[in-house]
Amino acid sequence: MAVQERPPVTARVQPAWMAATMAEQRDVVWPVPTPEQLDRAESLVRHPRRLLYFLERLDNPLWLAPLAARGWFDAERIPEPAVDDAGTAQISDWPPAAYLARVAGSVPETAEGIIETIEGTTNPLVQRHLVTALLALPPQRAATFDGAVVSWIRGPYAAWLDERALTSLTTAFLQLGDTDAGVVITLALLNAVHDEYVLGEMAQALSRPLAEAGPAGVGVFADALDQRADAQHHLDRVNFGRVSIGARRENQHLDGDTDSLIDGLRDSALEYTRRTGQPDVIDELLNRPDAIYRRVAYHVATVMISELGGLGPQPDQGLADSLVALRARGRDCVMSAAALADSSTLLEYGLLAQTMLPHLSAADLATLADWVRAGPELSDDEVQRLIAFEGGSSDDVVDAFADRWRSERLALFGPDNLPVPLRQIADELTARGIERPQYPGLSHVTSPWPTSQSPLSADEVASMPVEHLVTWLADHPPSQRSWFDSPESSLADQLAADVRLRPAEYTAYASPFATLAPLYVSKLLTGLDSAIHTSGANRTDDEPPSLGLVWSNLLDASTIIANLPDTGEPDAQHAPDSPRWLHRSLAYLIDTSLTATASGLTLDHADGILAILTQLLGSPDPTHADEADDAATSDPTFRSINSVRGIAMNAIMAFIGWWHRQGGTETSLPTQVTTLLNRHLDVSLDPSPAIRSVYGQHIPQLHHQMPTWTRAHINEIFGPTEAAATPRTDHRQPTQDAALTLDRRLGQVAFDSYLLSDGPYSSTWGLLQPHYESALHALSKPPRGRQGSPRDTRQRLLDHILLFVVWGILNVEDPRLKPVFRSQWAGDAFTQLGFALQHSTSVDESTADGLRRLWTWWRRRAERRTGDPTGAARMVAGFPRWWHASKLGEDWEFDELLAVLKISPRIETPAMIIQDMVKKFAGHEKEALETIEIILHHAGSDQQRYYAAGKAEPILRSLNRSEDAEIRRLTQRFLQTLAAWGMIELAQRIAAEPE
Repeated sequence: MAVQERPPVTARVQPAWMAATMAEQRDVVWPVPTPEQLDRAESLVRHPRRLLYFLERLDNPLWLAPLAARGWFDAERIPEPAVDDAGTAQISDWPPAAYLARVAGSVPETAEGIIETIEGTTNPLVQRHLVTALLALPPQRAATFDGAVVSWIRGPYAAWLDERALTSLTTAFLQLGDTDAGVVITLALLNAVHDEYVLGEMAQALSRPLAEAGPAGVGVFADALDQRADAQHHLDRVNFGRVSIGARRENQHLDGDTDSLIDGLRDSALEYTRRTGQPDVIDELLNRPDAIYRRVAYHVATVMISELGGLGPQPDQGLADSLVALRARGRDCVMSAAALADSSTLLEYGLLAQTMLPHLSAADLATLADWVRAGPELSDDEVQRLIAFEGGSSDDVVDAFADRWRSERLALFGPDNLPVPLRQIADELTARGIERPQYPGLSHVTSPWPTSQSPLSADEVASMPVEHLVTWLADHPPSQRSWFDSPESSLADQLAADVRLRPAEYTAYASPFATLAPLYVSKLLTGLDSAIHTSGANRTDDEPPSLGLVWSNLLDASTIIANLPDTGEPDAQHAPDSPRWLHRSLAYLIDTSLTATASGLTLDHADGILAILTQLLGSPDPTHADEADDAATSDPTFRSINSVRGIAMNAIMAFIGWWHRQGGTETSLPTQVTTLLNRHLDVSLDPSPAIRSVYGQHIPQLHHQMPTWTRAHINEIFGPTEAAATPRTDHRQPTQDAALTLDRRLGQVAFDSYLLSDGPYSSTWGLLQPHYESALHALSKPPRGRQGSPRDTRQRLLDHILLFVVWGILNVEDPRLKPVFRSQWAGDAFTQLGFALQHSTSVDESTADGLRRLWTWWRRRAERRTGDPTGAARMVAGFPRWWHASKLGEDWEFDELLAVLKISPRIETPAMIIQDMVKKFAGHEKEALETIEIILHHAGSDQQRYYAAGKAEPILRSLNRSEDAEIRRLTQRFLQTLAAWGMIELAQRIAAEPE
């Protein structure tokens, strides 16, 4: 979506200056506003310029409460962003918010209540003022709005926010005893900012506060780097591009935002280690799987050992203990054969090794020498690639590479003064003519490496019987050192393509295939999934009913794969050949097979499918650690399709639908299905938000296909409502409190997933009424969103409510709906309803009548808003969608269009309104002419008027030939108006049209 260019920031928030200003305000004795003064201020509402003048000069904080009591800070008064058909957002400031920001520090309790009322706004300029207001509040009070701040940062107009003000607010939160709010907002902020300069400033400003928050605070930079790298490029590429961890800018060649996060992580880790003298942050970084973090750990250890070692021979006891601990950690890093061999961390490893060299024992030096003399360990495929790249005999190529490897490792320990064991190896290399590398530690950047080629061509794979191919693959397992960059990985890609072409042949040998290396097994599963999915999407009546898959063999193979053990660590600690990834691929394959007719599954396979899904639902994936990371970055639904249990639970839902398509019923459904559904609803057995979200996504299907079970478990799925959870008794045990809290949290996840996944059905109000009412009660709270979803939970809730009104299930006068129709988001909901109407294939007469009644009621409500013409115009701004739909009858549509134009004559998309009118103006000639006149009179610019007039030409030509003399007279008079606007040629062309 295109957004207007962000306005320049003319002032930045300075908390110290703000504190001084607040102190000055507290010293002033402000007069309490009189009712007469408030009445005069009320009269300014109809005069925007005077109102702006008044509010810009109002500094008396005692006006805030009475103005709020008179509705000045009602959420519905905020001008929300208006998006035109081109996707451009018109964003207006709201003067009351600026006044709130100025005086919030003097009346914090009143300001806090107002912020709570309007925190759900999507207007970024108002959000900027709210951030300023939060900065003026005591940090403990401001921290309660951390969820709202995160939603602003993740909102569609986050680029309009003031990052420096947000940084100041985050710093204040981090300085509280409870750092959760600061950590969550920091992570959101670091992920949202993409301006290189701003992110660099932000990382620099936050490095110290995050260090003071402890290892969890330092880890925020790493978490942000993980997430940004996943979105842009893998962390191994990040590591490759970042030549040096040090602060030398010439050694950084990444995009600026990634460099800034690495700098922030480095500086924060250094700050923490300087403050504490402990190596625990170094340990945290070493425990992360990616090389970039080990490099930062080596760098921090090197700097701290050098700093503490330079304090003199007799530092105080605390510093001496720190130096001992850090040197011990430095020795552990250097005395690692894997670290010495790892080319991706060599530069920082070498700097640490140079620092530690004087402190290593003779035995340590001898061990290092032994490792260097032994040289690198090369797999057979690496040897073959070297031979293909360099030519020559195997022994010569390997010996030359090993000498270069030894020379580079020795160079890491310094240019000269090597200890005796290492110097002896250096002398031997010199004698053999091996030159010292020019850039030690950077061979992975400066040296080429041959690309991989598959040992079998695509034609050879396609021509080989699958039985023989299985035998060949068993004799050629993938390299254990390189999953992604090996000849076998290229072969695996060819294998997946071949599986898609002849899936039935591969399933005939699925059992022996399942015993091969995980790389090959994964390609079998993904290839079959693609074949089934593609065949189902492209089927015609002439194609066979199924692909002919041999399901008996495939189920046996699936059992073998499902029984592979998952060790239970978070995703980041699983290697590419981990069973976890195979389990996910298997769950995806079953889910696809249950939804595609081409798979050929029959009821005879039901028990086997359920046995495999039962096994997969016992997986530890998603882990608690992974879902805890998700809390700040994504919604549970995303994890539900990226975890073993989540995909398997989706497959259970697919199984229920498949069972019904096979002619089954709820009563005949295998009991194993309800056993699994019940088990994973038990919070003591499966407290995963991702799993609970699956129930919410599929509740309409469950209610349709398993009505008895669904009605019996509805409160388990969606948890206790606000009203049901409020009463408390003194004898409630803490564990019960915790369970209730978890029930409510998971219930909210399920309801959010339901809102974001499905449109409602007429029966779902009766099923979910208490949960809808609870959501309406919390309408002003910040909504939740979903990755890739254009609408959040609040917007979807309003979409549902409007449909229930259309269907006659709810009434517009229902007191429960007052928060809906008085909210600032109601106009957007009516626009969305028009959009849905526009894209619907057909509308039955009952629904059409409900839509007409609802819109007419809403338009009349806007007409009564005489004191706020801007607000009234916002209410009806969505009518063009209803007009474009052309499904509610032309008489009604013309009547409503004219009524809307009287409220808001400068309607959105005027040319498109007239273009649609060309198709349906017959029989409505007078209304059409009146509409065109209003639209052109109030066009936003001469260009817009000219464009709309061009669209009106066919209508005006027809009206100029009308048999009705009055219509001809009115048309000719309007043609004179067109000429007066400068459209003389157009007017002449229409007027000259022959009879």
